[in-house]
This record gives sequence, structure tokens and C-alpha cells, in this order.
Amino acid sequence: MSALFPSIEVILHAGLAVYFLGWVSGFQYYLFVLPVIGFFYPGKRFSVILTLCSALSFFVLVLLFSNGAGNVYFSDSVLLYFYGANVSAVITILSIFAYTFSRVVAQAEDKLQIQYERAENLLQNILPQSVAERLKNRREIIADGFTQASILFADIQNFTEFSARIKPNELVGILNGLFSAFDDLLEPCGVEKIKTIGDAYMVAAGLPEANGRHAEQILDFAVAMLSATQEYNQIHDLNFSIRIGINSGPVVAGVIGKKKYIYDLWGDAVNIASRMEASGAPGQIHITESTYQLIKGKYDVIRRDPIQIKGTGLMQTYFIKLKDNSSV
Repeated sequence: MSALFPSIEVILHAGLAVYFLGWVSGFQYYLFVLPVIGFFYPGKRFSVILTLCSALSFFVLVLLFSNGAGNVYFSDSVLLYFYGANVSAVITILSIFAYTFSRVVAQAEDKLQIQYERAENLLQNILPQSVAERLKNRREIIADGFTQASILFADIQNFTEFSARIKPNELVGILNGLFSAFDDLLEPCGVEKIKTIGDAYMVAAGLPEANGRHAEQILDFAVAMLSATQEYNQIHDLNFSIRIGINSGPVVAGVIGKKKYIYDLWGDAVNIASRMEASGAPGQIHITESTYQLIKGKYDVIRRDPIQIKGTGLMQTYFIKLKDNSSV
């Protein structure tokens, strides 16, 4: 240990000085510096050893020399000078140590606070805020049932073919730019991002806090997605078109796993929303009858002929009538 030999020297120096000059010289007080040194070295064991050595050495000096003079004669004025100088030096050294230690502690606390805030931001970017708080405060399975919620799936048309023609870093940059534009719309529309799967984007409304406007909120978000895609195309000279599918109904939401937490949804309503996206059309918002009943009168729709949906059968579905879209 780098501090072991200096610590031994302090003990020997104090002991010999008290032996020759006496207790009134004040050299014994340097032993109080030893415990402080241990705080600047990793591990508690070394600090404990230094503290015990300091206490034991001081106790021995008290027993041997506290009532007697030194073995070398000095006048009282010289001994008084030694005493004042040594006490002042010890106080100065301890003050410097205290100041330095407080600075180190403050810097460590600042770093811990920064790391804590980063961890908080990461957790809240992964999970809804209310769910993240529950996960931090209680070790329990997080699972909630919602009688009504709206789910949206969006997919970029022909993105697989597009991805084969450009470099990986360019591909990720383009996808990140577009999805970041979608992310900016989440809070204003009051919807919750669930996850991305490749070039697919999934959001929900009406959870983790239930509300009666979930269908309207998710339609507002869908319309904003189409506008954001057009703006992104104009800025980056691209020609992306997205298919959007929406369904409303009961879902189960919860957090699964021990690593890389994900807040996910389950239920037929989720599966049907995915089918709406797959059976939709580029640049269109494809909704089910259940969603239509919730937004009827708020959005104009184009009624489709019933279509065959895998796992469900014939379903009546609709396209949202957009200002710049004709019938499909």
C-alpha cells in the first residue's frame, strides 16, 4: 500500500519526538492524521487498520509519557513553541483533509446525480412514467387490464426493398429521423409509444391511464403521422408512404422480463390492429368497426366492402377520409 510506509513513519516520528522532547511538545497529535488518510484509499479495511494503529499508538504514548518530561532538556519557551507549532500544523492538515474530502464527496455526489438522472431518463424512455414509478417502488408483476383502448400499427411501404439499396448507417439514420418525427407527436396527441419492430411503429391510447378519448387521440396521431411523413419526404427528397391500421377494444398491458424491460400489449384487439395495417393501403388510415363507432361524427370515413381478416373472418372496415385523399 502506498500509504503504509508514510503511516509507519508518522507513528515512529511522533513516538520518538515525545520520547525525547516530552508530552508538552505536542508531537503526539500527529497521530490524529492517520485515520483521515484511510478515507482516501479504496476499501474500508485499510481505514480501520490506520484508526486502530493511531488509537493504540496514542494510548501507549499516554501511558508512557503523559506525566513526564522528555529525555532531552529544552526550555519551556522552546517547548511551548513546539506545542503551538505542532497543534497548528495538525489543525491545518486536518482542515485541508476535511476540505479535500468534502470536495471529493461533492464531486462523487454530482456524478451519482448525473448517473441517476440518466438512468431515470432511460427508464422513462423505455416505460411509461407511471409504470416506471411502480416498477421502482414495488417488486411485483405489473399487469393491467383495460376494457377499452386503441392500438395503432404503422409500416413503411416497400421499406425492405429500399433498405437493400443504401448503406446501413444511412438506413438507420433515415429511419431514426422519421421515427423521431413521430416521437415528437406522442405527447401533444396524448398517446403512448409501445415499441418499434423493424420499420413498424406501434402506439396505443387509453393506457396506462384509462380515458374516454382514446380513439380520437389515436386518430389525431395517425393524421399527424401522415403529415410528418410528407414533410420528411420533402426535406430529404424521399418518397416514403406509410400504411396505418387502428383497432379499439380490450387489452392487457404489462411489463415482462428481468432485462431490457418492455411495456407490451396483448389481446385480440392488438392482433386485429396489426391486421388492419397489413390489409390497408399506402397513405391511408385503416380502422375497424369498433374504432369507427367511437369516432363517428368526428371524422369522415370511406366504407369498404367487407374484407377477410386472418383469424377473424369477414370484417367491415373503413378508411379515414383525408382532405387530400380520394376514395380507395
